[in-house]
Amino acid sequence: SNGIITLHVVPEIGGRVIQLEMDGHNFFSIHPKLQGKVVPPSESEFGMSWKNYGGDKIWTAPQGWQRDDQWSGPPDPVLDAGAYTAEIVTNNSDQVALRLTSAPDQKSGVQLGRTVTIYRGSSRVQIDSFMRNISKHPVRWGIWEVTQHDATDANNPQEFNKNLWAYAPV
Repeated sequence: SNGIITLHVVPEIGGRVIQLEMDGHNFFSIHPKLQGKVVPPSESEFGMSWKNYGGDKIWTAPQGWQRDDQWSGPPDPVLDAGAYTAEIVTNNSDQVALRLTSAPDQKSGVQLGRTVTIYRGSSRVQIDSFMRNISKHPVRWGIWEVTQHDATDANNPQEFNKNLWAYAPV
């Protein structure tokens, strides 16, 4: 937290930023039945039901189940549900940066990670993602940033917020 925003990071569930909070408002969607829980990765093997925690995470792309060059998750016991290591790489008066790194995933041949940085006096969050080939042959994947936002109407949670706006700099 920098006093303006608070990021709730849970390395144990796929290196997720499970919540972004500002001025008492939570921006990310969290599955109510999984909130505060860590399901063992052994319960997230391919072919099992997906434990959709919500929040923000990274996956490999493209997703699919027809060919070997498609990521067949979620569920995925390493990249989506496995524990990531967490290391503070910067901590000074201007910024704090946390690096999250997955275990090497033999199925995809990669290791995923990202560095999440927040800045003093700002609501800005910077995420720099990386992918490392851990196989003995070339692999080709994209990094897929997945964020689940809470888009419900604050006065009627059964409806979506018709005044929701999203901005993406290009």
